[in-house]
Amino acid sequence: MNILLLSYYAPPLNSITSFRAYTLAKYLGDKHKVILVSKYWDGTENTWEEMLSSNPNQKIKKEANFDIHFLPYKQLEFSNNPVIRKIKKYHNSIRNIIANDIDTLQFSTYCDQIIQEKNIDLIFATAPPYNILSLANLLSMRHNCFFIADFRDLLNNIILKKDRAFSLSNQIELFFTKRYLKKHLSNANLINTASEPFTDYLKLYGFNNVETVLNGFESEVFENIESKTNQTFEVTLIGTLYPEQNLDYLIGGFTKFIQEKSSDKIRINFIGVGTIPEVSKTIVESLDNEFIKVTSKIPREEALQIAKKSQVLFYAGWDKYVGIYSGKIFEYLGLRKNILIAPGDQDVIDKLILKTNSGKIANSALEVSNVLNEWYDEWEENKQLRYHGTSIENYSRKKQYEPILKFITSLE
Repeated sequence: MNILLLSYYAPPLNSITSFRAYTLAKYLGDKHKVILVSKYWDGTENTWEEMLSSNPNQKIKKEANFDIHFLPYKQLEFSNNPVIRKIKKYHNSIRNIIANDIDTLQFSTYCDQIIQEKNIDLIFATAPPYNILSLANLLSMRHNCFFIADFRDLLNNIILKKDRAFSLSNQIELFFTKRYLKKHLSNANLINTASEPFTDYLKLYGFNNVETVLNGFESEVFENIESKTNQTFEVTLIGTLYPEQNLDYLIGGFTKFIQEKSSDKIRINFIGVGTIPEVSKTIVESLDNEFIKVTSKIPREEALQIAKKSQVLFYAGWDKYVGIYSGKIFEYLGLRKNILIAPGDQDVIDKLILKTNSGKIANSALEVSNVLNEWYDEWEENKQLRYHGTSIENYSRKKQYEPILKFITSLE
């Protein structure tokens, strides 16, 4: 089968958003002819503004068993006036257009050519941005191709809020989102989401062909990360923390944990957190700087190496939402290190950690400190920390993609 994958994000962009479509292309390429279409990336983009920026370059890169077509991209023009921007947003919503930050519809003409020249049978589009689903839906109808819609993440988290007392603005946004999805998913042969609650949300509105395909880790990458002996007890986060996340338990727990301990023996790493200055400022001002390391984005290989030599990997669960895993949780599983979640989300992350026995959940600063002290004492005595995780390979990307591969085979 000839397959066209559409993804705004792709390597060399240094973001976990790049890898869902890219790794799927690799696995599909073993049995099918695959072309992945993406925006052109230099690999130097770090901030959201840089990810939205124009790039006039274009090239075709041949991977081992598929091709990537990197296309030139023209950034959407924004008004500096927030009132005008809001009016434009609602105007687009009324017209059933969701393209407030990113416009992938500009790839349409190029994709038309590929579909005709390569006799494409199937179009697979991974969102966000949502309008890439508009593009895929349009192309599938125009060329009579199969269409698979994939949600790597959500455009926003309103759908998954635990507090269902929505503001009027939220209700309006949800109305337009529902209307948009109904139109642009109606032609999809299969819909994948990376979260069980979002799968349930879509089924609630009449979509029955929905499967949950979690984000995962690339076994072939993680198995080759060298494990080095470490003379320091390192507690590490790799990725991004957001202002909406509750950091009180982590900050309070870390403060208790490092009391009366030497900074020569303990290091708390916040790798990539500097990308959001508001969050990094809170961390730097709240914790003893002798014990912490805060960075902006660094190359993925370097970040994974730091995580691999750490004893503990930590993350803050989204306690006000349901169904938000964060792709980093699966990378943590792939690294096979003890995981500390604080606070727990009383939802998908907690269930995942408990099911795999891969770590502990702490719901107070004292619990964070107690867990770390327990692990620290074990490490001091044995110079290593035992890992008790089970069934980890079930969360590799290859394992998670099996339903997609099986469905595509059924179309032949």
